[in-house]
Amino acid sequence: MEHTAATILIVDDEQGTRNSVARALEPLGYAVCAVPSAEEALARLAKEDFDMVLCDIRLGGMDGLECQKRIRAG
Repeated sequence: MEHTAATILIVDDEQGTRNSVARALEPLGYAVCAVPSAEEALARLAKEDFDMVLCDIRLGGMDGLECQKRIRAG
């Protein structure tokens, strides 16, 4: 049976943070997708499945807490 990497969606408006988290997770075997906004995260989640979402609380536009509520409401 082939092992499929867990997929993680990173949501942070700071590109440096997105890149740092992705660089830390990818060598561990995770498939990482990083987006700059909650709105973009919700759009990706409507089309793709992720095993985990790592979301900053303070974002421009919709904040991370509202994003989490919308993800849970799914």
